[in-house]
Amino acid sequence: MAISPDGKFLAFSVEGTSVRLSDLSGNEPRERATLKGTGWRVSSLAFTPDGKTLAAGTNGGTLLWDLSPEAPRALRTIKGCLGFSMAFSHDGTRLIAADEVMGSGKPLVPSHPAVCVYEVATGKRLHEWPLSASCWAIALAPDGRHLAAAKQDGLVDILRLPPAR
Repeated sequence: MAISPDGKFLAFSVEGTSVRLSDLSGNEPRERATLKGTGWRVSSLAFTPDGKTLAAGTNGGTLLWDLSPEAPRALRTIKGCLGFSMAFSHDGTRLIAADEVMGSGKPLVPSHPAVCVYEVATGKRLHEWPLSASCWAIALAPDGRHLAAAKQDGLVDILRLPPAR
């Protein structure tokens, strides 16, 4: 689940493959929308810093929704981004995700754990840090330049984000 930065919305996975968006701005929470179309189990959710976009990490890629006031609508899917844990850059232009990067598709080329940076507008992978073990949680530092990646082996890697282009 995730709460929007302004505290007005709660997003949570429903039945594993859809996302419910609740409005928390009144005295009682009320359902705003159910976002469908993942077809895959949702593993994590993240809002952009302005709260206008929601990302849902799944085994089929990461889905992005525009949360416009009229009605939420699907924007795009970032294929290959599994998003086990995700965070947006402070300006909302990049998505940082704990991932499993697939091999080349050739026999005997396995996937490997990594943290990847994606351009939100295009879905293009901008940067990748291979990891020694699967990453289950990431956290972006308040300075917007550093990232902590908690790995399955009990270690935490501190990574420096590349500058925005």
